[in-house]
Amino acid sequence: MRYIIVLLLMIFPFISYADNIDVDLMQQQAELYRQKGYELQQNGDTESAIAYFYKAVEISPEFVEAINDLGVAYETTGDIIHAVKMYDRAITIEPSYLPAYTNLAFLYEKQGDITNAVYYWKKRYDLGTEGEYWWEVAKQHLMKIGNYPEIRRRLLEKQAAIISQDIADKKCQERMVLNEEARLKYDSGLAYFKKGDADSASHEFAAALAVNPPDIMLREEISQYYKKAEMLKAKKIAIQTTQDALAKIEKEEYIGAGEDLKSALSTVFNISKK
Repeated sequence: MRYIIVLLLMIFPFISYADNIDVDLMQQQAELYRQKGYELQQNGDTESAIAYFYKAVEISPEFVEAINDLGVAYETTGDIIHAVKMYDRAITIEPSYLPAYTNLAFLYEKQGDITNAVYYWKKRYDLGTEGEYWWEVAKQHLMKIGNYPEIRRRLLEKQAAIISQDIADKKCQERMVLNEEARLKYDSGLAYFKKGDADSASHEFAAALAVNPPDIMLREEISQYYKKAEMLKAKKIAIQTTQDALAKIEKEEYIGAGEDLKSALSTVFNISKK
């Protein structure tokens, strides 16, 4: 009996080590599925992306990054109910997972649900670190739609501490306001662009440029992303028009197919010139 106990004690560490290896391999496989899903989503194949994100979550049920990716993918398809469920699930598993709060805030703001938008922007603001990018974004959105006095007060106090009296004139204030307005539109456009929504992204970037921010570097950055969004729109149009032409060829509607192909080629030509 004593020998059996000793033997078990000798074997047990190796069993535990093997279990750890299995867990690591499963997590690696989940990461690979997530990466594949992200690549498919970037290429516009959202349905396949969702399938791969689910594979990642099946292997690792608490993989909050993949769960959040599912929310983004569902939101891209217009399935808001499932998008919210995924974002909420990520937060439930890991209450400090900040991207899900940001996504929920953007989603509700886009839907016109200001109450929930303010709630999630406030959560993102409170859980974030002062000065980091998305903390600043949350602050700006709260000032825009939430009118939180303490946030506005802190911002004004910070500005008053670093801006000397001789430059705190009306012109300087106007420049700051224009830059802030442009930045809000730009941030919104970036969020749409990352989700593959070229139309909404282009609209937000155009609105940011229309503000004509005095910050030259900001204006140039917005212009570059506006061009990218326009090219993505043109690419999608060219692909859709080509697909329409092929469908008409199958139906032997050759004249219509020819017009669609001309349109697609014209779009491709215009893209190549940019």
